[in-house]
Amino acid sequence: MLYASNNGPDHSGFEQPPEYFSRIDAGSFHGMPWFQYDGKTLKRDDCIQRAPPRPLEDVTAPVATFPARNAPMAVAFVPKGALDPALEFDAIVALRGSWGTKPGGGFFGAAATRRHPKLVAVRFAAGEAKRVDDLVTGFQLENGERWARPVGVAIGPDGALYFTSDEATHGLFRLKRSP
Repeated sequence: MLYASNNGPDHSGFEQPPEYFSRIDAGSFHGMPWFQYDGKTLKRDDCIQRAPPRPLEDVTAPVATFPARNAPMAVAFVPKGALDPALEFDAIVALRGSWGTKPGGGFFGAAATRRHPKLVAVRFAAGEAKRVDDLVTGFQLENGERWARPVGVAIGPDGALYFTSDEATHGLFRLKRSP
């Protein structure tokens, strides 16, 4: 089974559309860039004039979403025996956070209003995505300065969570369970 995320378009403001987390099945069509999911329904994106290759009815809705402009960058599933047992078979997603600011999503607003970088867990039960929980936060200070922005995530053979940052503090970070 394959899962993927997207970085949605920026022309709909700061709050729309949410970023997708989708299950990819053979032949599935996820609508981008012709259709956008607004958190409740799929809608035709008026920014794309070309006809979509498939109709709206063929679009596979995402299994979970993240607020707009979060920039999901990587996903890793937690295998049995790694990290906390409560996270087994959940997906860890690196959200880089936004460059856009409130209210309209442009670059020149207050830095403190940008989406915060973080690692989240897409929680699964019986093979279905049920909710999204914050897992590792605190990369952005109250004034909007960031000390790291997660871009990669992996579970190592030692059961630890590894993530990378490509801004401010560049590096590879390792998180492990406490004994």
